[in-house]
Amino acid sequence: MFRWIAFWMVILISSFSYAAVAKDFDTANFETFTKDIMAASNIPGLAVVIFDENGTVYEKAFGIADADKTPVTLDTPFQLGSVSKSFAALVLVQLASEGRVDLDAPVINYLPKFRTADKNVWKDITLQHVLSHRSGISTFNGNRMQRDIYRGTDALDIAIGQLRKTKLVLKPGSQLQYSNANYMLAAAVVEVVTKQSYETVVDERIFKPLAMQNSYVQMPLRESVKEASGFRQWFGIPIAHTFIPGRAMMGAGGVTSSARDLAIYVRAVAAKDPSIIPSEFADYIITPQGHETEKEGYGLGWMLIDVDNKKVVYHAGLNAGFTAQAGFIEGDRRGGLVLANSSGGLQADVAGVVLRKGLEIPTGPSRPSIGQHMTV
Repeated sequence: MFRWIAFWMVILISSFSYAAVAKDFDTANFETFTKDIMAASNIPGLAVVIFDENGTVYEKAFGIADADKTPVTLDTPFQLGSVSKSFAALVLVQLASEGRVDLDAPVINYLPKFRTADKNVWKDITLQHVLSHRSGISTFNGNRMQRDIYRGTDALDIAIGQLRKTKLVLKPGSQLQYSNANYMLAAAVVEVVTKQSYETVVDERIFKPLAMQNSYVQMPLRESVKEASGFRQWFGIPIAHTFIPGRAMMGAGGVTSSARDLAIYVRAVAAKDPSIIPSEFADYIITPQGHETEKEGYGLGWMLIDVDNKKVVYHAGLNAGFTAQAGFIEGDRRGGLVLANSSGGLQADVAGVVLRKGLEIPTGPSRPSIGQHMTV
């Protein structure tokens, strides 16, 4: 109970610290805040990078990576959870730029066996609907495969086959409904169009061009630094919990990456790096695809929110034993990421709170965001 009270005291006190943001980044204050929130929420390990258009503002690793107490480094790979969705969306955007897919085309053009339990309505679901969570598949039905650990080459086919029993909860394209099932479909389309495994495609199209040496989809394709182990909170005590989701969840939450690597990627997206971002889609991927509210939305693989008249592009992630958050402020090119090997219990949205502190965005009381549906 004391730890829980201490955690919220850190958060509530921090919410008043943005009234007058310092012109220069306050490294000492940020580091103290990070250490305090780690201690209050009992997180074993954490890595953080904050950058601006001129370079790295702050980077540091804290705590332990595993039960053997291996120190976390900036090269330690962490599971990213739903931050992975931006990678799947980007690959499809690249394929669209090459004329190999049409984002406005129905999913069945690429996956002829795709069905839901609704009569003919599923024929209207497009790739754009899938990438922006507007297919009409519910959050609940998107979570059905989270505990699955099957790693066969037909994993995505099996998962898509199960959607035949699923009824849509919304008309395709009508409204945002976050669902991991959308990104199972996205990964399947990638494999069908490229005739390669999803793991290989992401490696060749994103990791290799950006020299992300310690990044992979679920399983390393080449030698890498030993990855962090996850921990789950049990009455405030972190217990080692090793879990790698099956291949059905690759697009939704399968990327593993280090803080140093992920910083390269987020900076590339923020800078609209033409080596991975097709110029004609650079703005589109971070444009809200719906208008439910004036301040919040979802692009293609990225969450979008207006804070103090600034557009914040970000994504949260949660896998069993891991939490993550990455993002940037559009125009400012100020961004960063936070990776932690803990989930559940008193941990709450620590990655998000620390990142918002680093980006000098008012944080206030924390709550898990829409992107944190990857609990397993």
